[in-house]
Amino acid sequence: MTTPGSTWRNLTKVLAPAAAILVLVVGGLYLVKISLGRAPQAPGSFELNIGNTVPEFTLSSLAGGELKLSDLKAKVLLVNFWATWCEACLIEMPSIVSLRARYLAKGFDVISINVDENPESILGSSLKRLGIDFPVYLDKDGKTSELFGVHGIPLTVVMDQQRRILFVETGERDWNGEEIREQIERWLAE
Repeated sequence: MTTPGSTWRNLTKVLAPAAAILVLVVGGLYLVKISLGRAPQAPGSFELNIGNTVPEFTLSSLAGGELKLSDLKAKVLLVNFWATWCEACLIEMPSIVSLRARYLAKGFDVISINVDENPESILGSSLKRLGIDFPVYLDKDGKTSELFGVHGIPLTVVMDQQRRILFVETGERDWNGEEIREQIERWLAE
């Protein structure tokens, strides 16, 4: 005859090893999933780290022309990935417009890369409403977004004239803040 205590002990002897095996199997499968999910670094891609050099890329303009990174001569360049459906992008864009106006004559410039699915049909009114007075480029094939590893927007990368990364910001930022203005002035003075 079994007692309630002995039944519990017998059940524990069976369930404890089974639970341990289950944890090991699930953990192992998770590790396999993570390692398989990491795509090998594509040729020409780079790590989005301060000090690294951004490789050449090409974008399309709304008018149909193309722009290569090497065509840009700004001493300090801010590259901003955004979309019209992104609330954080819309909140920060006026401060980017203002920052460009403040430092354009000193060698600072902005390239805006819109990642909307159908930008041609929706950008016109958004550009006017946001006061965007600089060219907006499109990443039609997604290669530039892939190069930069864009997984969320806004994503902003500031680089120098040699295309070395100076600063990376993921998410919304007030680009008129005193700290970032002082930093841009230091970069422009270098």
